[in-house]
Amino acid sequence: MNTTFSFKKVHPALAFILTNITLGAYVPYWFISRRDAFEQLGKTELKYKALKLFFVLYILMFGYYFAGKALFTDTGANFAETIHLWITFTGLGITYYSAFRIAEMMERECENFQYNRILLLLFHIWYLQFKINKNFHQHSKKD
Repeated sequence: MNTTFSFKKVHPALAFILTNITLGAYVPYWFISRRDAFEQLGKTELKYKALKLFFVLYILMFGYYFAGKALFTDTGANFAETIHLWITFTGLGITYYSAFRIAEMMERECENFQYNRILLLLFHIWYLQFKINKNFHQHSKKD
């Protein structure tokens, strides 16, 4: 296996904590920040414009979470909650699409990379980060 790829090593527990602290904004950031490594590995089918859009929307919703109730009337707050639901579920769909495309690409391009589809469905980027750490960083410890 070629270990010259520049994948960032992050402990999956830290990725989990960052995801929860940022109310999900870390998830699209995770894909965006690893774009060069993914493209170095092979052709990706990720929608980076959509990931960037949802990163910005998550940041805006993060601000709404803390200040929204004071800025909106009841009608405005209800509308914002509806938009928030749309952003959340559409962003979740894009997350799963991206996670499965990355896992399939890595399985195709790396000889010993295999992933469990159930674990990927349950733990998306946290599981991918675990597999990246295991497959691309274990060799550097031995050398």
